[in-house]
Amino acid sequence: MRRRLTKLLMILLSVGLFFPCFIFAETIVLKSGKKVEGKLIEKTDKYIKIDFYGVPLTYFLDDVKSIEEESIENTSKAEAIYIEGRRLKEEAYLELYKKHNYSLAIEKYNKALENFKSIEQKYPHWDSTPSIKSLREECTEGINAANILQKVDLAHSDSLKGEYEDALSLFNQIILETKDKMPRYAAMAEAYIGSVYHQMGRYEDALNAYNRVLIDYKNEPYYCGMALAGIGGVYITMGKTKEAQEIYQKVLTEYKNYPPYAKMLKFLLELMPVESWQEMQGVYSMEVISKVQKFWMNQLSAEELKIFLDKQGRGDAFLLCMGIKNHIDGNLNDAKKNYQEFIDSSSNKEDFAYNLAVKALTKLINQASNK
Repeated sequence: MRRRLTKLLMILLSVGLFFPCFIFAETIVLKSGKKVEGKLIEKTDKYIKIDFYGVPLTYFLDDVKSIEEESIENTSKAEAIYIEGRRLKEEAYLELYKKHNYSLAIEKYNKALENFKSIEQKYPHWDSTPSIKSLREECTEGINAANILQKVDLAHSDSLKGEYEDALSLFNQIILETKDKMPRYAAMAEAYIGSVYHQMGRYEDALNAYNRVLIDYKNEPYYCGMALAGIGGVYITMGKTKEAQEIYQKVLTEYKNYPPYAKMLKFLLELMPVESWQEMQGVYSMEVISKVQKFWMNQLSAEELKIFLDKQGRGDAFLLCMGIKNHIDGNLNDAKKNYQEFIDSSSNKEDFAYNLAVKALTKLINQASNK
């Protein structure tokens, strides 16, 4: 008798090893719309009973819309795929908006999408907060944004090489693709078109492009402020310093909460009067000034600016540009070092850039002493 019991026990253990029993969790969907999750412990033709954290709950079948069943093992697998998808999506976001590595952002967003689609296909009853659907939509939006910003980068590259018509063509293409569903990027492209026309010396076209931003994209204040500042820059080039001064004051009044251009503009106005900006345009080409401003507004890297300035034969201005960038960003020690190195290396003490560096250094020293 004992041998038979031992043999039976061994058989049951072996069955348990090779055919593991999964605990099932149910989601009870009531006709009222309420959902209750628990382990189903009893089911009759009239009611069901579930274990809700150790408390037995009874529901009549007349009140139950459906019973959704999912194994604990499947829930764990779905959760692991979900966590990996969230991680990939967050990494993609950083690549897109912080590191500006658009190709890698697209790659990571696509991998995250694969994870979320896998959950929907294999574990249709598994739910999460935020929902899988909303996460898929965020990934798709990220991919679309990365594709647009890749084109913006390419257009900037064309502009840097003086291939203005190619840059304009790309920016216009972006406007056509984004005006209805992604107006923020359309406003950005229109503002950049104004900048390209300014560099080309087509001032009326530049003003028209900037004004289109103000008229067509009133709900995009960041780029409206940028466009208004762009109008001020065109006025300076045209010798209309009074109009430029009024425009810049309007920018600082209406768009002061939209850095970095507001911070840059405020800093430059404090550093030198608008009348002297025309002198700056006489020393540096509009193309050089435009690229430097993009650098100050975090739209161009330090490496890209240095390469560009070297090609333009204005590599000597890089230290001054770095100093102003650090000054605007509040990195005062680095700014002081940049200014001093530029001043020490300058051979022409009458040069506009030399005098600007001296003014900036004096401003920094006064700023530091007032703290």
